[in-house]
Amino acid sequence: MTIASAFEEFDRNNVVYDVETFEVMFQDGLKYNPHAAESLAFLMFRMVTEITSGVEGVERVINTLKLGVQWVYPYTQAHKMSFRAYLYHLGGLLLVQDYPETVAQRAIDRAEQHLRETDDDGQASDPESDDD
Repeated sequence: MTIASAFEEFDRNNVVYDVETFEVMFQDGLKYNPHAAESLAFLMFRMVTEITSGVEGVERVINTLKLGVQWVYPYTQAHKMSFRAYLYHLGGLLLVQDYPETVAQRAIDRAEQHLRETDDDGQASDPESDDD
């Protein structure tokens, strides 16, 4: 049996992202770009075929997704903002506490502290919540 013949047989309620989330994440970018939609479909289809091929396929998918996260970074708003902050830094327009590496390190430290706290509690919590 090929992946194409078994494709419709899956639990649409047991997913990481539901249809509504896909729409929020991708609809604007794909609506007028059928090439990007086709590329994304090929990527997802290939990931399914690799995962279903066994343990080695799962490892390839994990490595491919990690590589993809690194590759897509230059196209993100975070990258654009980081570069802009870097230019202000080079131009001498930022205070030391606003240097990109200082701001990034503080954010990383807070995230790691939150992770340690959630590991200690055995549960995840919202870092913005006042419930903690």
